[in-house]
Amino acid sequence: MSRVYSLASPLTYQTLLERLERYGKESGALRFYRTPNPESRYRVLAKDNIGVAPWPTSAGSHALIDLHVPDAAVVKRLRSHGCDVFGKTHLTELAGFVTVNALQMGYSQLGGQGRNPHGDFPTSGSSVGSAVAVAVGLCDAALGTETRGSLMCPALRNGIWAYKPTLGRYSRDGIIPLSRHFDTPGWMARDIDTIVELDRLTQWCDPNDSACVAYANTDVVLKTAPIRRLGILLNPALTQDQALRFNRWVESACRLGFETLFVPCPTTDFDYHYLVGEAFLQDMSAFLAHHAAAGQPHSATELIERYRNNPLSRPYGMERLENALCQPHLLPEELDARANDARQLARDTIASICSNYDVEALVTPTYLDWWAIGGAPSVAVPIDFLSTGEPTGVMIGTREHDDERLLELAQSLASIARR
Repeated sequence: MSRVYSLASPLTYQTLLERLERYGKESGALRFYRTPNPESRYRVLAKDNIGVAPWPTSAGSHALIDLHVPDAAVVKRLRSHGCDVFGKTHLTELAGFVTVNALQMGYSQLGGQGRNPHGDFPTSGSSVGSAVAVAVGLCDAALGTETRGSLMCPALRNGIWAYKPTLGRYSRDGIIPLSRHFDTPGWMARDIDTIVELDRLTQWCDPNDSACVAYANTDVVLKTAPIRRLGILLNPALTQDQALRFNRWVESACRLGFETLFVPCPTTDFDYHYLVGEAFLQDMSAFLAHHAAAGQPHSATELIERYRNNPLSRPYGMERLENALCQPHLLPEELDARANDARQLARDTIASICSNYDVEALVTPTYLDWWAIGGAPSVAVPIDFLSTGEPTGVMIGTREHDDERLLELAQSLASIARR
């Protein structure tokens, strides 16, 4: 039995059970799970920063090991539509907010080091357990979250599909936050059709989430015709092998009838680390004040103090946590204004390229944070393996609110995705 489950193979209930028995623990992807319901519509796993009763929600942190959060709004939606959320996946600790050390990607004190099932390759991102679980065939789909790359990067590294929606399309209620300005849940799966169906089940205007309210109240006029013109973002940093696979995929898209145009990729700086550091102090404190029980940290400052007092919890350092405390602080309304400026810069970057080159979607062979910062939708598409056996893929994004056409585009490109 292969550790990686082919994207082209159907995942029957019996096969799922067999793979859970064989790889449930060995994969290193799962924090908690039970036997899934055979009658359920979809059998789903959720990242361990998403509330799923009856299990605790720790974000991989020993300091939050006993934190109990009720079902997140997205979990309630799924269960109301007959889906079985039957377990939780490991993640990069605190969604990657402990340290800047690249060695810690995929690591948490509670889950250890995440492992790419394709070989000795990086796992990337913070939704690593969800990505590995999908790649190994331990679920029909998995919920992850993205602040900046935590869905797209592990999907590209682990050779699966992923979708990050426009900010506000899905509720964040019941999810441990990093930043109210950029956080969103999203989907990982072995095929795009599953993601499209789960997207329909997950959408909801949650009155408890300001981003959902803003999303619902945004008056936009969207095109309905299918996307046919793709802007291919130039990336001189690709290896020869990466460039070969990427160019083959672009040629295949042309044979499907898509028009492609190579466009420049400008450098942008959104001051992300500063903005998220401030949001972490504000948003994590509000979340813990609401959900923490006696003896648990009730603020971001108390959480950081737990890390200071427990050297075993920070083998790679805790620079991001310390920097958040030390940097100049902003009032909530000041932070909102700064984050909105960054969001608008990202949206303007996307819109200007699309307008100047008359394209409707942008394609990149490596991760770009424009869509995360801009709150716009993106998908990760698996396309091939490098000569080393490492998966490679493309990321495709559109302007904000153009989710339906992006998902339709992804479906139309599925025939040239890796299977």
